[in-house]
Amino acid sequence: MPGLSDEEQAALVQLPFVAALSPSRRRGLLDHVHIRRLKRRDTLMHQGDAGDALFLVRDGLLKVYTLTMDGREKVLRLLGPGDIVGEMALVDGAPRSTTVVALQNSTLLRLPRGPFIEALLAEHERAQRAKEALKAQERQSEQVRLDLQVTRQRADRAERERKKPVYRRSWFWGVLGGAVVAVGASVGIALGTTLNQDPPTDRGIVNGRF
Repeated sequence: MPGLSDEEQAALVQLPFVAALSPSRRRGLLDHVHIRRLKRRDTLMHQGDAGDALFLVRDGLLKVYTLTMDGREKVLRLLGPGDIVGEMALVDGAPRSTTVVALQNSTLLRLPRGPFIEALLAEHERAQRAKEALKAQERQSEQVRLDLQVTRQRADRAERERKKPVYRRSWFWGVLGGAVVAVGASVGIALGTTLNQDPPTDRGIVNGRF
């Protein structure tokens, strides 16, 4: 990495798609930055070239233009220190949509697309692993919650079952005791009635009556 100033580092790493990387990967990406020097009238890129890098102007002046249908230049903007050109090439690698020419001796910092894509893919893989780990933790937490819920339900059911037999025995023996008393009373009444009857006499037998 050439001796980048704090401003140059900040300009590179604060690009939205670079800033999305982790701090360590952003720092690693800066190791791939190289210096590109242009003399006046040198062309940095032609319209239609492969989009393989972005450039940060360190010093100098450049113009960005396209060609009209009749072959005339249409200047879109001028680039000076701190300006960036070709940033979309990092993302889509599409052909250059403009031509850039130095209006005076210029120095630029070149960040190639390859290392950025590698960092982006590695970051995505790390994010996927983190996401899968988070999902696994959520599933484990949900299982623990369900286990606790089942345990509480079983405890509540056992408590209800523990109380039910006591109530049933009391009720059963109360009813049974009442039934025994009632039967005993009925037997006693029947027995008393039988004992109080007069014994049959011969006269009754003769007459066909008891």
